[in-house]
Amino acid sequence: MTIYYKKNEVKLNLFFGIMWLGFGLLNMLVFDRMLLGIASTVLSGLYFILYLNQKKKQYLNIENGLIKQNWLLFGKEMKLDAINFISYGKDKYILKTAQENMKISVKIIDESSLADLNSVLDQLDVEWVDQ
Repeated sequence: MTIYYKKNEVKLNLFFGIMWLGFGLLNMLVFDRMLLGIASTVLSGLYFILYLNQKKKQYLNIENGLIKQNWLLFGKEMKLDAINFISYGKDKYILKTAQENMKISVKIIDESSLADLNSVLDQLDVEWVDQ
């Protein structure tokens, strides 16, 4: 099962990539500020990489008893049966095991995917603790 980002979350990174690229090109070609233009262009490249990663992999994958975050380099993976309790608040869930925590930001998850995530987490038979 795939838990999707909100469409606006993904499009925002594309917008920032285009904006920083335009800012960089403007600084290099019009204002002759090469260092600022190069830095802005590199920053735009990072936003494009983030956009492509979010478009391709989405936020979470739940399969084979594992929940996995799909961040570029820092994605966490956790066994569902190892989760001891879930701490929840307005904007995030924190899944806790004996060794580690996984923070899941609820505000960037698509509404239909959030219902899927909640159904999977409800089936775990663990304690939910309000933050």
